Amino acid sequence: MDVDMIRKVLLAFVMASCVLGCSEHMSPQEYSHAWRQAVLDYRAIEKSPETAAALAASGDPGGSRAAAIGGAAQHISDQIREIAARVKEFNPPPNMQPLQDETYSFYRGQADLFQGYASALGEGDSGKVDAAGDRVNLFVDEHQKKVKDEITNLRNQSDQFQSAWLAVLKPIPRK
Repeated sequence: MDVDMIRKVLLAFVMASCVLGCSEHMSPQEYSHAWRQAVLDYRAIEKSPETAAALAASGDPGGSRAAAIGGAAQHISDQIREIAARVKEFNPPPNMQPLQDETYSFYRGQADLFQGYASALGEGDSGKVDAAGDRVNLFVDEHQKKVKDEITNLRNQSDQFQSAWLAVLKPIPRK
């Protein structure tokens, strides 16, 4: 093929794309891939501040346990908030927007609640710590179900999301 023929084919392709409607939305495949990657990144986070603090403390055995757990909870919040920020930038196909909205709410709300849990740990009030941990777990339970329902609502496209979502585990913050 000569250069002029390649240009003509490319021009025809570009014109056909614009005539058919240039879309700013991700394709269903692009969206499901990006969405599943966010879920994998979320699953990779150690969501128990106590366990994360123990792992971090192995290098600093003289540190305060409460401070280590609070720092770990803040780090968990930061990691989940970063995923929420990425998810917020996705531009899903219109039929997947409810899943997008609920998934973003799941990550963002959880990040906010982990930050509250870290603050409660910093205050040292065991009642506040327990209440903050309960709020995280109640929120996660409720929003995992909402995301699952949105996946189910996608009907024939739900398979691309279902297996990744079923593997999401609930965080269990501890004192």
